[in-house]
Amino acid sequence: MDYKAHREYLKNIMTRIFKNNNNLHDYLLNSAISMGLKVKANQIFFSNNSDQEPFWDFTIYEKINGKKSLYDISLENDFLSADETDYLKKMIIFETALYRIGKSDGEIVHITNIENGNEYRLSDINLSKQKHDGNYIFFRLLKNEEYYMGSGFYFYFPQEVIETVIRRKKILIKSKYKINKSITLFRVMFMLYKMYGILAEYRD
Repeated sequence: MDYKAHREYLKNIMTRIFKNNNNLHDYLLNSAISMGLKVKANQIFFSNNSDQEPFWDFTIYEKINGKKSLYDISLENDFLSADETDYLKKMIIFETALYRIGKSDGEIVHITNIENGNEYRLSDINLSKQKHDGNYIFFRLLKNEEYYMGSGFYFYFPQEVIETVIRRKKILIKSKYKINKSITLFRVMFMLYKMYGILAEYRD
């Protein structure tokens, strides 16, 4: 499969995961609360459309309230085909992290994890079309047999604010970290994205 086919295939699987969850509404509410979104009268309020993609990622891949993630649950059930289950099992899911954006090479964007210095060749058509060299993205990296690609969202930070973002990230994580470090990091970076980031426009 080419890059677009992989994205569409994964998107269809995730849609089925949501549709086959019997407790989906409660799970979504708990996820929204954990992420720091406004929840009132059993309804989730998004401040803008750019909140939705990170929310779906958070809901699928994070272990909300210490439970299994929706991704984990999907591998234990039989509503996916054998090929779909095999596709998911072969996929490597990274924890969310902050990356420095390097140069683009066609549809490939060179990125570097600022925590450990690991470099990756990210397949992302939309990101590769824009000039981002030297700026930063916070997102979840996925690896299938052919590509490194994003899970579907990113928090974009221009170079001039990154020192402030990193400094405040460390302070906020120390003050807010209770149980799950991964959830805390996502929530803190979502907050900083609202303060310092550039809102993303998501395209299929």
